[in-house]
Amino acid sequence: MHLENPPDVQSPASSVFFAKGEKLKDLSEPFRSHYHLDGDSWLVWNESRRLLVAHGAPIVLWQIENWAGFRNQADHTSITLSWYLGIQPGQPLPVDAKPVHQSTIVARSGTKVSHSWASSEPSRLTSAKIEAEPINGNSELPSDLTLNFSWRETFNGKTCCWTCDLACVRDDSAPPVVLVQVDSPAGGSWTVTAASTITMADGYPLAKARFREIEGKETISLEYPEYILDGQITKIETSKGYIPIQVLPVFDKLDVETDGQPWAPRSFSDPVSNEATDPFIELPEHLKPWFPLYLIDFRERLKLFQIQIPEDAVAGYDPPSGRLFLKGVNELAMGDLSQLIRVGWTSLPHSIAVQTKLTSSNTEGHAEQKGCYILAKNGRKASLACVSEKDSPLLGFEVEAVSNDSGNSIYLGYVMEFAFPSLDCNGSITLPDGTETEVLTTKLESGGSLTETLKATIIPFSRSQAYGSLPLPPN
Repeated sequence: MHLENPPDVQSPASSVFFAKGEKLKDLSEPFRSHYHLDGDSWLVWNESRRLLVAHGAPIVLWQIENWAGFRNQADHTSITLSWYLGIQPGQPLPVDAKPVHQSTIVARSGTKVSHSWASSEPSRLTSAKIEAEPINGNSELPSDLTLNFSWRETFNGKTCCWTCDLACVRDDSAPPVVLVQVDSPAGGSWTVTAASTITMADGYPLAKARFREIEGKETISLEYPEYILDGQITKIETSKGYIPIQVLPVFDKLDVETDGQPWAPRSFSDPVSNEATDPFIELPEHLKPWFPLYLIDFRERLKLFQIQIPEDAVAGYDPPSGRLFLKGVNELAMGDLSQLIRVGWTSLPHSIAVQTKLTSSNTEGHAEQKGCYILAKNGRKASLACVSEKDSPLLGFEVEAVSNDSGNSIYLGYVMEFAFPSLDCNGSITLPDGTETEVLTTKLESGGSLTETLKATIIPFSRSQAYGSLPLPPN
């Protein structure tokens, strides 16, 4: 798209984003000719305030954001780790909880950074060290956060040195996530949380860098419209009332033959024969604000796979975004279609929380429980270890969790070591999602017993839960 020396323009509308005397540049025509948008939309660069201001239907705004590279402009992440005392493993973090220590570091996406801290005053937490490597996601994928952190505590005459190595999946600006919860050999319990925010180069949070005008007021808009990103059926309001729309993002975008020209309204072409195979959809007026202007009609293509789509339904593919837009597709066809394009939230990166409990009881019925909780990225090892000041092992917990395709069970490999009471246990097991399962019971000579349980819970990525790959027609 050619944007050199765009013409000056007067304010195209009364807006909180324009003020008298500001220098405005009109980007509407080059954008409209490239994307073939309707004549009611416009795009203006407010040079005085350095604002890109767009007007149009929801789908137009989305396409402009994609073109402007809004989600791809930032490559820094601000990461905050917080240490708390007194919260038992498996318990939620109270809203009013106060950390005993916080460390914040900023890292460029794909680059490791480290930070160390030592207390200058007497305290239980005497030192902490963090090494972090974020890999920022985008509007379709979450961010990865790889962490190696350690801390040292002195309490009740005991010194404990902790180390933790894990990776997890993070959604930008989401609430803090619990990384570790553990009962300390020195007494009490530790909880460590992580919060991360993707920022622009100047440190400004990306989630707060986009605004919408609603009834003459400036309002922060955190995410793309839900119907664009959510694989589940979403009802939206149109001039014809509420209608359900389902959008299936796909990893493998199908190419559109354009003879080197900007993508234009034409039929999808077979890459070998260059013959048109799929026509474009003529959308009703009340649907145009919610769908891309030009969608390839996929109904005939889907019939090749014995999937029958009603004539009045919409099954349109949008090549620039790589998304299949659906409306009016019955449940049976939707099930077949989901199987065909291998849709499943488990294809997205996600985290798994693993918790163990060790219960020791004596002959008098008194029971003492110790626990450990750790967050792990699906398919990645995570470990937590504690040693004494003289490097004697006090506690160790290592896990590798992998969820199945349907997301209802987890294969878990584990190694557990406790010094008090003495217990070593390792193995592998398949656990139902979110169900506590007993894995070990040992009778003691004293008449008491030790019982070990494990629980693994899938933590899905919140923004989108349906990705797959569109198939090519059968031979």
